[in-house]
Amino acid sequence: MKNTNKSMIVGNPDNFHYTSHTGKSEYVPFDLFNLDKIRYEVSAHITKHISRRKALDILPDEDKFDHYYNKLFDSEKMIHNWFGLNDAFFGQYPLELTEIPNWKEYQPIMSNDVLHHTNTMIYPYDEGKITFRQFVENQKEYLLENFPIDSINQKEIKSSQDEVDKLFDKCLTNFKYSPSPQELDLFKSANMPIQSTRWLTRKMKGANRKFDLDEYFNRFEITLQNNPQPIYKLCSPFNHSLSHNNFNADTDTDEMNQRVKNLEHRIHILIQDKIENMFKDWFRKKYVGDEIQVIKIDKELYFHTSRTRTGFKV
Repeated sequence: MKNTNKSMIVGNPDNFHYTSHTGKSEYVPFDLFNLDKIRYEVSAHITKHISRRKALDILPDEDKFDHYYNKLFDSEKMIHNWFGLNDAFFGQYPLELTEIPNWKEYQPIMSNDVLHHTNTMIYPYDEGKITFRQFVENQKEYLLENFPIDSINQKEIKSSQDEVDKLFDKCLTNFKYSPSPQELDLFKSANMPIQSTRWLTRKMKGANRKFDLDEYFNRFEITLQNNPQPIYKLCSPFNHSLSHNNFNADTDTDEMNQRVKNLEHRIHILIQDKIENMFKDWFRKKYVGDEIQVIKIDKELYFHTSRTRTGFKV
C-alpha cells in the first residue's frame, strides 16, 4: 500500500492507492477512524471497567487476578492503545481521551508501561517463533507477575433492590446514560449480581409476556454451535431490531452490517455486559470443563465455543 500524497509524514494525506483482491487499482480517502465513535467506545469501555473494578475490590485475593484478566484487561488495553492513535498516524487524529466526561473516574489496574509491553509480546508470534497459545500464556504470566494485588482492597457496601432497579431502568431508557459515582459504587455490593439478575429477568419477561431465560439461552446456544455469534444478539429482548432475523435476505451484506453496528449502540453497555456474564455462567454450568470465549471479528465482539452440533469438540 502506498500513499498518493508524498507529504504523508509532514502533511495531511489525501488518498491511499492500493491493489484490491480483485486485482483492480483502487483509491480510497484517508479516513480510517471516526473520532466521535472512538470517544463513544472509550467512554463505554470506561463505564464497563468501573463497574467490573468495583466487584474486583471485594473478591477474595485468590480470585482477584482471574477477575482482572477475564473482565478488565481487554478494556484497559483498548483504552491504552487508543491513546497512541495520534502519534501512530503522524498527528492526523487529535484525540484527547482525558476530555471524555467519565475519564476522571477511570482507574486502570496496570500501568501504561505494562500495557504497552503486552503489545510487543505478539512479535515472536508474528515472526513464527512461538504459537498463538504460547503468546497468550506468556502474556497472562507477565500480567500476573505485575498484578498489584496489595493496592486492591476496599470495603464492601450494601445495595437495595430498589437502588439497582433504578440504575438499570435509567440505562434501559437511555443507552448513553452515564452512571454517577454513587451508582457505580453499587457494584461493590455482594448483592449486586443477584439484584441485577432479578431486574434483567423481570424486564425480559415484559408486562404480560412469558419468558424462560434458560430456554432463551438454549436457543441462542444452538445458533452459536459451529458459528460464532455477536454478543449484541443476546440483547434482542430489549431491542428486537438487533436480531439478524429482522433483516431481509436480499439486504446487501455491507448495508446489513452497518445497520447492525448502528443498532448495537442502542443498548447500554452495562445491560449488555450483564447479559454477557449471565450467558457465560449459564454455559459453564451446563458444560462443566468447557470454555466459552469472546473474540473480536471485524471490530465486533463475538461469542465462540469449541462445541459443535454433534456434541464433539473441535
